[in-house]
Amino acid sequence: KRLDRWRAVPGGVAADGSVVTKPRELSQAEALCRIGERFGKWPHEVAQQPAELIRLLNIEAQGRDDRDGR
Repeated sequence: KRLDRWRAVPGGVAADGSVVTKPRELSQAEALCRIGERFGKWPHEVAQQPAELIRLLNIEAQGRDDRDGR
């Protein structure tokens, strides 16, 4: 249900006035896929890595300027 709402109005406002945020599960799936693509690994291989490594890679990705790839 949350994913359906996110797809319909990402970042919008729900009928109850709350902000529609990206579901945590979607963020996690995107991170596993992004890291896997970057290092040539399947998502299940990435998921087996220590949580601290995945956390640091997510921090690095958030800090990167997507406009020029730095």
